[in-house]
Amino acid sequence: MECLEYGIHGRSITRLEAYQGNVPTALKSSTLSKLIQSNLTNSPLFQQSPLEIQRQYQEHCLQLCIESGKALNSIAMAIRDIIPPAMAKSHTEKAKEKAEALMSLLKSSHFNGDMKMVSTTTLIYLLIDCLSCVEKIVDSVHDLVSLARPKTTHPPKQAGVMSTEQKAPHNIIITHIQIAE
Repeated sequence: MECLEYGIHGRSITRLEAYQGNVPTALKSSTLSKLIQSNLTNSPLFQQSPLEIQRQYQEHCLQLCIESGKALNSIAMAIRDIIPPAMAKSHTEKAKEKAEALMSLLKSSHFNGDMKMVSTTTLIYLLIDCLSCVEKIVDSVHDLVSLARPKTTHPPKQAGVMSTEQKAPHNIIITHIQIAE
């Protein structure tokens, strides 16, 4: 078991000992206390240190930002080439998975009055809000590109070359003028 950074009466205590110190004496002797203690020690969050949880937050936030950035880059290329942003959809799906992982991590975390968690939570909600904006942009660009592309596909024409149907009829008039001296 990992020791806390502070102790009681000058000695370091484990998380379980700190929890047991907060449980009323009447509850300690009951079977309910044993059930609570076994559930807490077997809980994955109880076994994770705050540093491990912080790394999970950082990893998920970083991946969400990376995938959103890739989606926006794909959108820019789609606008430039006037093609549907196919890769943007896959990047937004990956970003949505990370957002869901962040939300579940937030729901399972206990703040315990930590003000750093308030700013972390605010950041996470802002990132998720940005992701919803990226999704709207992807849909809008997809609609824009579908309207900008021609309905039928013709082979590309070379610049300066016109088809025979588009050429004007050729009328050649040759006149001879003699100039008297």
